[in-house]
Amino acid sequence: MSTPLLDPAQTSATGTPQPPAEPTHDDPDKQEIDWKAQSRLWESRAKANNAAVKKLQEIEDAGKTETQKTADEIAALKAQIKAFETKAQLDEWKTQVAKDSGVPADILAGSTLEELQAHAAKLKPLLAAQPFVPPVDGEGKTPQQPSSGDWLRASLGR
Repeated sequence: MSTPLLDPAQTSATGTPQPPAEPTHDDPDKQEIDWKAQSRLWESRAKANNAAVKKLQEIEDAGKTETQKTADEIAALKAQIKAFETKAQLDEWKTQVAKDSGVPADILAGSTLEELQAHAAKLKPLLAAQPFVPPVDGEGKTPQQPSSGDWLRASLGR
């Protein structure tokens, strides 16, 4: 039913597809390939193919019955629900492992409880090895500036 989507420039007079002409690298006197023109050519082909795919999808959708459309929509919604449930389960496991191990939940990696626990076990010694730095009491405060405009003279006592 579907035919390959090709640019008219790629088909011969008989309608058979022709591969794009590729330069030979044997002759150093040949001109360089205009890559910008090639890029524009492939971009136009992609846009044409995209339009053809959308039209084909519309034709296929028009041929579906309401029951088929509803079944497709239900399948898509079920997949979305499954993805949300999986994410919620993963978040719950991360919170549990973070509470048990003391490793922050946002740096844990894995898709199962066992993988998360193993990752936390690897990270815990690395996090414990970091020195504790107490907070600075004067954080956000600026030092006092001398009242005169020339701070160097004031610091030298002149």
